[in-house]
Amino acid sequence: HRAAYRALGLDWEYDRYEVGHGELADWVAALGPEWRGLSITMPLKAEAMALVDWHSPAAEATGAVNTIAFRDGMLRGHNTDVYGIVQALWQQGVSEVRRVHVLGAGATATSVLAAVAQLGAKRATVAARRPEQLRDLQRVTSAFGLQIEPVGWSDAGDAELVVNTVPGGVTAEVAFAPELLRRSALFDVVYDPWPSPLAARWLDAGGAVASGL
Repeated sequence: HRAAYRALGLDWEYDRYEVGHGELADWVAALGPEWRGLSITMPLKAEAMALVDWHSPAAEATGAVNTIAFRDGMLRGHNTDVYGIVQALWQQGVSEVRRVHVLGAGATATSVLAAVAQLGAKRATVAARRPEQLRDLQRVTSAFGLQIEPVGWSDAGDAELVVNTVPGGVTAEVAFAPELLRRSALFDVVYDPWPSPLAARWLDAGGAVASGL
């Protein structure tokens, strides 16, 4: 953002603030007229969706807002994750995919499912740390006609693409078969530190890897 502001000749600032779960509405209400928008990260994407006056089709499909623009007296919500995921996969040569395995079932997973649906996916296996999260994925699966199947962490089957949406080192020890590492692509939304433990194993096996950056 700061690089873009410099390139555009805008004397704007872009900073980081920590806002807790349940605090977003009050925090936004206290902002002054000089504010133009916000980037939203987990766990506030669903909370942001409930807060905005208008949301984009991508936000509607996923139930998640990661960008709020203050415009014409309104809070306008967008989900740029879907576009970003599609572009990251395209850069790794993944322009079409049918079978996907997703690690995690939070707000980022909904954006992943919307993105892979745009690339032709009809079926996805999903490994959720909390099974109740799977209910939240029904919105996006209904919108795109995507079938999901709950499975264990390493049950990727014949997936052409594995996507990790879980932060930190939670997936470091997931025991994927060596042949899967070689023949399937990995998209890991983690970008710091990089490579993640999971991405390192994929790269060591000679597989294709895209990072969250």
